Amino acid sequence: MLLKSLLLLGCVALIHGAALQEQEEAAETIVNILNEEQMAKFLAENPDAIKLNREVSIQGRADYTVYKLTWTLGARKSGDTNVYNGYSDYIWFEQASNPQIIVTYPKEGTGKVVTHVSIETKQSSTSGEAYVSAGGIGQRTIQFYVRGYNTIFYAWDINIYGQ
Repeated sequence: MLLKSLLLLGCVALIHGAALQEQEEAAETIVNILNEEQMAKFLAENPDAIKLNREVSIQGRADYTVYKLTWTLGARKSGDTNVYNGYSDYIWFEQASNPQIIVTYPKEGTGKVVTHVSIETKQSSTSGEAYVSAGGIGQRTIQFYVRGYNTIFYAWDINIYGQ
């Protein structure tokens, strides 16, 4: 727990002002920058991680191109509610970076049964991936990792629904 706290503190210092917002049934969100060796270690430690498929769309701007990467898991169900929303403002890096978001729902104990997850990132590249490493749809917990590659800016909007 201390390691996670120190990692989170270090990441907050790196990202200068990213606004993290969470609902009251909060999940834990950690943001960090991984190199290839660290990502390989994560995949080795999580051999059952499920890689999610993504969609890519372009949101043009006058001064740069924004790519929106979207991953979804499960489906909305009658009576489910948004149990977690985490998002950030744009985080700008001095050089191309590989940011990673780790989301664990719920932060402690057991939450509602997860029905749907929607993950959206906005970044300067089309490269990214997402993995579910624990829990999942139909369970009361979920943990997933979302990673962007070779991007100079990064923002996310994550929603988890449950009943």
